[in-house]
Amino acid sequence: MASASEVPEPRIDVACLAACFRELTEETAQIPRPLRDYINYEAMARDAQLNGEVFAIETAHDEVHVFWTR
Repeated sequence: MASASEVPEPRIDVACLAACFRELTEETAQIPRPLRDYINYEAMARDAQLNGEVFAIETAHDEVHVFWTR
């Protein structure tokens, strides 16, 4: 039986997670039009995932479910 350290951790596509962050940001904040192109949603998603702020799982139907850990 393989130990937990030998099992590879699944990785969620950062672009897919970035789309979730874009949607959340656009629904909860008003960003001035001149600043919209400067927001790096992929970096936001990557940082949140690396910091353990979000947990995401991908289903067999290519759907991604994102959960906040804090």
